[in-house]
Amino acid sequence: MPVNEYNKFLNDSITSNYKKSSIEEVKIVNREASKLAQNLNISNRIDTYIEADAFFTVKDHKPSFPKRIECRLLNPAKSNIGKISKQILEQKIQTMKNITNSNLWKNSNEVIKWFNKMENKKSHSFFKFDIVSFYPSISQTLFEKTIAWCKEYISISEEEYSIILNARKSFLFKDLEPWRKKNDSLFDVPMGAYDGAEICELVGLFILSKLAEVIPNAFLGLYRDDGLAIVKGSGPQLERLRKKVFEIFKNLNLKVTIEANMKKCDFLDVLFDLNNQTYKPFRKNNQQILYINKESNHPRTITKQLPGMISKRLSDLSCSKKVFDEETPAYQEAIRNAGYSEELEFEKNEYKSKVSKNRRSRKIIWFNPPYCQTVKTKVGKKFLALIDKHFKDTKLEKYFNRSTIKISHSCLPNLDNIISKHNKKILVKEIKKCNQSSMCNCRGGINNCPMNGKCLENSLIYKAEVEITKPNPSKKITSPSKTYIGMASNTFKERYRNHTLSFRNEKYQNNTSLSKHIWDLEKKEIPYRITWTIAGKAPK
Repeated sequence: MPVNEYNKFLNDSITSNYKKSSIEEVKIVNREASKLAQNLNISNRIDTYIEADAFFTVKDHKPSFPKRIECRLLNPAKSNIGKISKQILEQKIQTMKNITNSNLWKNSNEVIKWFNKMENKKSHSFFKFDIVSFYPSISQTLFEKTIAWCKEYISISEEEYSIILNARKSFLFKDLEPWRKKNDSLFDVPMGAYDGAEICELVGLFILSKLAEVIPNAFLGLYRDDGLAIVKGSGPQLERLRKKVFEIFKNLNLKVTIEANMKKCDFLDVLFDLNNQTYKPFRKNNQQILYINKESNHPRTITKQLPGMISKRLSDLSCSKKVFDEETPAYQEAIRNAGYSEELEFEKNEYKSKVSKNRRSRKIIWFNPPYCQTVKTKVGKKFLALIDKHFKDTKLEKYFNRSTIKISHSCLPNLDNIISKHNKKILVKEIKKCNQSSMCNCRGGINNCPMNGKCLENSLIYKAEVEITKPNPSKKITSPSKTYIGMASNTFKERYRNHTLSFRNEKYQNNTSLSKHIWDLEKKEIPYRITWTIAGKAPK
């Protein structure tokens, strides 16, 4: 797609739902988030709003493609408060699921379990619905109704609600200029938000409670924006049910598409059949099956396990060995074309609930060198040999041995990542800001920055001066200070966080000579202050 055409699609996607905002509005939201972070005592670990330009992906799986191109607008700009909101929502969702006994599915296996429990399948039919543009369609009114419904069963404190609501105040950026939703509120659920999926699931539980008025709860389920039910009735009865469901979604200000009176239905990656009471793997007719080639630049542990992983997945999606054998030829041919000689075999899965065992967690250090076939040196073997050479039969062997240090190769960027990086280089305009705000994202601005407004500098050598002060602050007499010199290949702020972590937690006191000195002062109750400065920078 040419750059001009891409920019046109992007502009159309943004201007249809968003209008221009101001930097001042972003600052107001940052100040609110700062207060929340201070109340939780994590202000030094929460950055300001992440300003990243929006982009879109083309929905090339739609039947109308390529004659009619539909886009999915993605917004990588997000608030770090969303990480806290995500944890709160996960706990609330699980509690609500247990209380309401709702079928809020996480994956295909849970849908299959639900299907297997259904009785008299032949006398029922499928009722399938899809919520149109679910994420951006979740309004503040709908969310407030959801929270009010949840409070009938569980407690949600004002602080928790404030955190969730602050994470919903969202901006979209294009060329680093802020945009906001066209409605009067900043409320938004962008795709890509830290807690976007959890908001979607919580609202989904509320929708299921409304649908339970017309469809029994046990016969109904939802996966994000896709719903499936098994219902009983004649054609006219199902048409009346269809109208009732349309009315429920209309009252929630949501649009929905519905397919009813079906004996066969594809849902996620499974094709269900009520007449035969079976299910099997589903893929679109024009979808080509592709697997990574056996000779591709991947670690052997991955290529070796691939046929077994495919067998297990197809077995999970097949109700019997007969169905498995009918569906596997296309997949078998695909792995043959990828260079594998293994045969796909059926593995019976009873979907038994796993009983978690209390096992002692081990502290393991992972070494992850990038894997490349052109490297003939056995990096892993040499690395473990060095561990044996330097730590065996020493006092440190207890902490550094083959049981506490493991090796696992990481993959090099795939073609999709390479293309994505290339596109960003072409599309993203380099906007240089003269003010210091581009070099600092600390809460409270430069006044709270440890590096005086330059905490986002990278590839630098920094200096930390630990100045010991007298207990009496009025005299302000200092004794000789100690200096620590460090180096950061990434941003200073990332390195600074590691330092502050070792200052707060005694178990990390031996991480650096600086942390050792700080803990020595803490134990002796000697007051001190640390001044951070840049000692040098790597040449660009």
